[in-house]
Amino acid sequence: MITSERGHGWYPLECNESDSLTTTRDGSQHSGTESRSARIQLLTAIPAGGATASFQLSVFFRTYTLQFHFFGRSHHPEEDDLNRTHIRETMKLKILSAGTCLALLATFVIAGCQGKSEETASEDPVAEKTEAYFLVAGHPVTDFDAWKAGYEAGDSLREANGLSHIGLFRVDEDSNYVWVMLAAVSLEGAHAFTESDELKQGMEEAGVAGEPRMIFMRQLRDTGLGEDTANRLLISHSVADVEAWTEVFDAHAPARSEAGLIDMGIMEDTETEGMIYLMFGVTDADAARAFIASDDLKTAMETAGVTGEPVISWVHVAD
Repeated sequence: MITSERGHGWYPLECNESDSLTTTRDGSQHSGTESRSARIQLLTAIPAGGATASFQLSVFFRTYTLQFHFFGRSHHPEEDDLNRTHIRETMKLKILSAGTCLALLATFVIAGCQGKSEETASEDPVAEKTEAYFLVAGHPVTDFDAWKAGYEAGDSLREANGLSHIGLFRVDEDSNYVWVMLAAVSLEGAHAFTESDELKQGMEEAGVAGEPRMIFMRQLRDTGLGEDTANRLLISHSVADVEAWTEVFDAHAPARSEAGLIDMGIMEDTETEGMIYLMFGVTDADAARAFIASDDLKTAMETAGVTGEPVISWVHVAD
């Protein structure tokens, strides 16, 4: 404008239920040798730590249910108390074990996610900052409508040289003087386009009535604002130091805004050092014209190091 995906493994696990201490009706105790052996395969897509924790919790609740609800109470309270104490201790151990597994699992998952993020960031290509170039052409025409038809017919020639249409403007004081703004993929392509015989022939046939002015620019700033304004202000001037000028220009922004001007973009000439081009959207033509003629602006430009007389052009969009 001048404007590791981390794979989840399958973990089959098998275990035997631990023997339970039981009490028979005649008072004798024996180990639960008749407890059945269970093979458990967990076909889940979770890491091994998660499978282990889930398995231990499952076994814990099954043991609790079997020992308290299936065997029931015996006729010997003292022995019942002993059984319950044994079960409670077993429960504590299993809860601790399962909790440890879950804590470790959480640690590994968090570390894995962080590692994956860092890995992804390192693999992402670094977007190289590329410069934006523009070709701006200004010239008088004998008949605007006839010229515009000829201009639009030259799209293929512009595209072949890496150029694309950005904007078309007519000067307020002379509607037959036009400015065309083109985005350029490269300066080489822009120069090749302006030097081509096809362009010269096309301009003659379209009715260009004078020597065109071709300006090759590099974009310094694009605010993305003011695109919907029909009226624009174009200013060009040279400066002693671009950085020093920019500081004063930015500090003076409130005054421009109050005068109905929208900062749209800043360009610099690629062939003339220190030559700056500005475009503004105009929301209040009277206030803007008064501002341009003010002593306040003159003082600001002197402070910023503007050298020579600025060239000012009031234009309107003609697309």
